[in-house]
Amino acid sequence: MTANSLHADVSLEFLKAPAPGIYTTVGREANWIKASEVMINGQFGSRMYMALAGDTLRVEALPNGKISATFCSLKFSTESTSKSDFATGGNLTEQ
Repeated sequence: MTANSLHADVSLEFLKAPAPGIYTTVGREANWIKASEVMINGQFGSRMYMALAGDTLRVEALPNGKISATFCSLKFSTESTSKSDFATGGNLTEQ
């Protein structure tokens, strides 16, 4: 699942098409993604960022058959460090 805007692009990577439920973020150290996990990365401005491991994201099924992904206080870091640079929340809805 990918979201785009004028100043940011975010990509959510699941093992397979996500079912409704809670997914735990994995960081750059993950060799593979398990069924209950999600890897989130993106470009904000001119820098690449990745969500840190251990946060959660909720996936819901919508009445139209699409999915929605919601996260609160998801911590992101640049690709060169494992400390949090910023935290953000949001909701991404499949088009």
